[in-house]
Amino acid sequence: MKTVNKNFSVESFDQIKVDNSIDNIRLVTGDRYSVSYTGQEKLEPSVKVKNGILTIDSPERSITINGSIFNAKKLKQELIIEMPKQELKYLSIDTSDGNISADHLEVQKGKIDTLNGSINIKNLVMKNEF
Repeated sequence: MKTVNKNFSVESFDQIKVDNSIDNIRLVTGDRYSVSYTGQEKLEPSVKVKNGILTIDSPERSITINGSIFNAKKLKQELIIEMPKQELKYLSIDTSDGNISADHLEVQKGKIDTLNGSINIKNLVMKNEF
């Protein structure tokens, strides 16, 4: 299995929609907009920004590896979303096995859903529903 480290240059966004399988997802505050991925090449997500919406999707391939989805967790699968400190209009993260963390998050509306991962958010500011 080939592992890759990839950085995606993205334009500014104020909404995030992530549909991901097994990556750990970190939202970090920085001075630019960027997305970086570390993990298996065949599980590299698609990353795009359109109309201010950052969309990150896992490939449609099966994530069964060597007969078990859990073998994939032994490898470091990580997605880092960096953005300046700002209020997001909308945030949606849906993952099966990934952990989700954020050091600061301001959001008008959003949802985070994980089946087998943990969620750790520091400094959450929400306007409507989360």
